[in-house]
Amino acid sequence: MYSAYYDDREKFGNKSFVRIIGLMDTIGKTNEFICKLWFKTGEEKVAISNIDVEEIWDFYPKKEAWGTIIITCQIHQANYGHIPFAVSVTDNSCHSLTNLMRVDYLQPQNNSKQNFGVCVKGLDFPFQDVSIKIVEWLELLFILGVGKVYFYTHNLHPNISKVLQHYEKKGKVEAVPINLPGGQPDSPQGVHELMEIQTRDKRAQEKLHFQDCFYKNMYKYRYIAILDTDEVIVPRKVKYWGELLDIYESQQRSKNCTCAYTFNRTISLDSMRQAHVEYDSHVPEYMNMLQNVYRSPLYETLPKYIADTDHIVGLGNHRPMTCKRECKILSVPVDVAHTVHFRAFCKAGRNKMCDAKAAIPDLILLRYQDPLVERVTSSLKALQLL
Repeated sequence: MYSAYYDDREKFGNKSFVRIIGLMDTIGKTNEFICKLWFKTGEEKVAISNIDVEEIWDFYPKKEAWGTIIITCQIHQANYGHIPFAVSVTDNSCHSLTNLMRVDYLQPQNNSKQNFGVCVKGLDFPFQDVSIKIVEWLELLFILGVGKVYFYTHNLHPNISKVLQHYEKKGKVEAVPINLPGGQPDSPQGVHELMEIQTRDKRAQEKLHFQDCFYKNMYKYRYIAILDTDEVIVPRKVKYWGELLDIYESQQRSKNCTCAYTFNRTISLDSMRQAHVEYDSHVPEYMNMLQNVYRSPLYETLPKYIADTDHIVGLGNHRPMTCKRECKILSVPVDVAHTVHFRAFCKAGRNKMCDAKAAIPDLILLRYQDPLVERVTSSLKALQLL
């Protein structure tokens, strides 16, 4: 068990829940547990609730591997409106309890929401310094309309840690250190090797970061985007994310609710630019995204997405895992907006997408050039990275 949140979102009707985010090291046998919810209503009392356990993975990990779960404890009508301060999970109402977790209820005091937050899964760069690229990525997100970026971090190069601390002081970033559960590696080298080699286990576990980030912020933002630090959702017909989703939100009002908007993903490699030009002399060389204006004309099958916080229950890497039953996922046409994945090298099996000679110019990011260069340069100087 990692965290627990009280959920009384209006779109789920007159119901309230405690959602527990955690990892499970075996598959199945998830219906044998109960929740004990602890309330303070004049005097302390305990209510027992049956639970629903949802396994949040795109595929089953190895039998003995850890996988992300959401445990949902529905609060009985007799206790509706009362917020439990803690929750326990047990396999028998008569057994002694072995766990007790605080329940967080993080609704803003004025009940208003900001537009966009971004969640980033376990960041692991113990040896590689990508600090300048992260500064450019963050500043572009802030220009596009993002309020704050939430990182879950393993082991980081000192310069990356310095960057995150710089933006934390400005209130634009939150970085949460995390460890691997059970008997998994805890050294920087061991964790990094697991991240690089055991990708199936990594994918099953990292979804915990998305769930925790989402439930921590579902009352703070209208939308949560799930991104890596080398990916950007780029509007093509408008300039900012807010303008983009306002259009779709108004179109969907009279239809079924939309729980998420997906954006097909193309790729931009360093070799694509190098096959056509060296550097754009009008753009500083340290501006990686503004320099790499060549991309593949093709799109991957796995998109990235922005989730509506009113309707989501479980989140995956590339699309929601669970939405409110009647809600739909809307795929945004690529001429309206798409995701650009900036990579230094091509992944195996993507030869067609990575063909540098077939790459096409895409200058859309250059419309942010002046403010982005100014902001990145200022931050890099303040960080003494330039």
